[in-house]
Amino acid sequence: MLYRIDLYSIILFGATAVSLVVILLLWQRRHVHTVPHLIVLQLAIALWTVASGFEASGTTVALKFFWSKVAYLGTLTTPVLFFLFAREVSQTRKRLSLYQGILLFIFPLVTIVLALINEQHHWIWKGIHIDPATNIAVYYHGFWFWMLAAYSYAMLAGALLFLHRAISRFPAAYKLQMKTLMFAALFPIAGNLIYIFDVNPIPGLEWTPVAFTATGLVLAWAILKLHIFKLIPVARNRLVENMVDGVIVLDYNALIIDINPAALTILGLSLEQTIGEPLLVILPECEKIDCEAPTDNGQAQRTLVLERSETKIYYELTIQRLLDARNDINGRLIVMHDVTRRKQAEDERERLIKELQAALTQVKTLSGLLPICSSCKKIRDDQGYWHHVETYVREHSGAEFSHSICPDCMEKLYPNFAKKRREAGKIEQSPE
Repeated sequence: MLYRIDLYSIILFGATAVSLVVILLLWQRRHVHTVPHLIVLQLAIALWTVASGFEASGTTVALKFFWSKVAYLGTLTTPVLFFLFAREVSQTRKRLSLYQGILLFIFPLVTIVLALINEQHHWIWKGIHIDPATNIAVYYHGFWFWMLAAYSYAMLAGALLFLHRAISRFPAAYKLQMKTLMFAALFPIAGNLIYIFDVNPIPGLEWTPVAFTATGLVLAWAILKLHIFKLIPVARNRLVENMVDGVIVLDYNALIIDINPAALTILGLSLEQTIGEPLLVILPECEKIDCEAPTDNGQAQRTLVLERSETKIYYELTIQRLLDARNDINGRLIVMHDVTRRKQAEDERERLIKELQAALTQVKTLSGLLPICSSCKKIRDDQGYWHHVETYVREHSGAEFSHSICPDCMEKLYPNFAKKRREAGKIEQSPE
């Protein structure tokens, strides 16, 4: 008999069935950008568990080696796929290039090739012993197996760090989802540690694919009850990423813990140069304007002036205190809005007002009672001096005089000339 179905193989086939159910549930949410990554991951897990089920059922050394090699297609790719999935869920700003993605799979691909020709070098499996009572195979591993284990755990550690980052960054509505994903990932990790460090209560039994049953069940519960992958904050983070205004998030110690691309452009720095740095180191101008939010309403408005290439750029800062669940201050949010054009318009308006005021000061007007001589018509100034009327008016109004002679004066002073003008009809009559 080449195959023997027992409880262990049934559990493994059950884990495959659970993975397929999870894939069907995920397929309904495939439009969410993170879900395709998890579908591929679940396919790799399904391949791993089904091949492990046949390996557990096989009764010969040849069959167990064959199905172990098939299982390696899922075993080796699962950590890398989980890393890529967690990285996408955390919405890391920098995307992996195609070249970087290929590099991540080089070690697994090399290992798959080595597994296929293991009989020629025994770098992965040195030998195998099958327990006749349980049909469980105990594998003796070569040095490459331990290199594989180190690489896999490096990928898993990176994935857990990304999930932890998502927990710390996302709003409360999404934290439970990220915690659930991290909790689901701990089952196969714990199972693999039991196998790797030989603390196995059943010698040779590989707990990792068994643990994927629990992982699949947790994921199915999260999809159905928590509506995970329906509430992933894609729109929220995309909004912050694409904002024209700069956004800086500070922790309690005024260290920068997050910053959007617009703020990086304003500062002329990279993400690596800003994250974890004190605000006053990155933006020393804040020391002059006191970027601390007031204690009354938790919000403040400040105007920040940055000099770039001998040009002043004005930013309106909106500073908001961030509170935790206990209403304790745990950070600040700073939004930087460019108001340079508005400031320039205000400055231009002020300049025009000042010019107008200066022009008005040059305009002289006459008002009130003027002391004038009833005979010679001279006018007395405030100091008691008498001035000709044209001189006084010129000095107090800026008007200039063009001298002429009225008809009455012409009759008095030049009667003959006035007579000729009158006969010619050119003399105007003075009003009474």
